[in-house]
Amino acid sequence: YTSSISYYRMSEAEQVPEAAAPAEDLPDLNDPDMENAALKIQARARGMADRKRVDAIKEGKEGADAAADQPAKAEGDEELPDLNDPGMESAALKIQARARGMQDRQRVDELKAGPRKFFTPAQIAEHNTPGDCWVSFLGKVMDVTSVIR
Repeated sequence: YTSSISYYRMSEAEQVPEAAAPAEDLPDLNDPDMENAALKIQARARGMADRKRVDAIKEGKEGADAAADQPAKAEGDEELPDLNDPGMESAALKIQARARGMQDRQRVDELKAGPRKFFTPAQIAEHNTPGDCWVSFLGKVMDVTSVIR
């Protein structure tokens, strides 16, 4: 790329002849990142088209012509879910119930494990024989005697 305004002067060895410079930079279509980006763009476009068709059907219009009647949305505008929809309310309740259930299961597991025991470094150091070996790692104390044998 050459410009009529340059901030520094290139040496003759650095200069690229006009014919050798690419007319425009094209993306590498075999690049996996480029392929993933293209798939995301295509999926978003298909999703928007499908949402327009569904809205048209809900309004009683048929065909793709009904979707064309709706004003175009600006780039980045997302459709917000209808919070009064009974299906949305049901989905929200399921998500909340699942989260509460997971928290309750974690509390039950902690209670089953009993009270947490805390060991001092001196207590851990007492268990340093092949017949009785403890290791402290990342805040947990493990009995590794069976592994050593």
